[in-house]
Amino acid sequence: MTLDSFLAERAPEIAGELAAAVACIHDVADYLGRSLGRHPELATQVQRLAQSVPEDAVHADARTRTQFATEAGQLSEDVKSRWIEAEDPPLVAEIDDLLAEINGALNTLRRPGPEALRATAAEMDLLARRTAHLDGIEQRYLPWAIGAALLFVLGLTFLLIPSLLTGTPLASFWTILVCLGALPGLGLYYARTVLPRSETDTAIDALNREHFIPLGGLYFPASEGPACVVVTAPPPTRTEGAQAREERRRHRDRVGPFW
Repeated sequence: MTLDSFLAERAPEIAGELAAAVACIHDVADYLGRSLGRHPELATQVQRLAQSVPEDAVHADARTRTQFATEAGQLSEDVKSRWIEAEDPPLVAEIDDLLAEINGALNTLRRPGPEALRATAAEMDLLARRTAHLDGIEQRYLPWAIGAALLFVLGLTFLLIPSLLTGTPLASFWTILVCLGALPGLGLYYARTVLPRSETDTAIDALNREHFIPLGGLYFPASEGPACVVVTAPPPTRTEGAQAREERRRHRDRVGPFW
């Protein structure tokens, strides 16, 4: 499908994931805050952490969401440090997992918006165009590869049965060396020729992993055909995390806050 179609199709899921991420941050912060009656300084920092990501962050642009996530990430690290230093803090066995859940939600908030994804796709297109002249190079090298393979077999034969060269103008060690070296030499030359394409493929793969694969797609720059996005897997869901938070709420409401 086209990039625009992919972004339009994923828009509702992306909005849902952002909403779930914001809800996760506030749910975990609320759970932590209710356990900090004897630690007012920690409770204040946890409250600041929740306030650093307002509920309307779902509707903010990617740059603003990243700013929210950066500030919240710093506060999360501060909460972790204060928690370690506090005297007899609660939830010691859970705090690492709870803060990891917050940090995972912050990573979701940092995901680029549609315009940033289009800019990334344009960058990938530019990378692909720089090595477009190497497309189909395998077919161009195939006759040379066949010839080099035949020379290698011939050189190996001469090496094993040197009498075949006796009495001929080619009766020389260099004849065998040239025949045996044809295939490796061509392989090295080919590897050096396609190195820029390998580097381009690596760069495009890295951009896909960072920007498109988390959304369940894989972007292919234009080459013999037009640019497109291939859906690789169903979009990731937060169902298990939501169930875990719901279970924690039920447990919290059942036993009350820890004091």
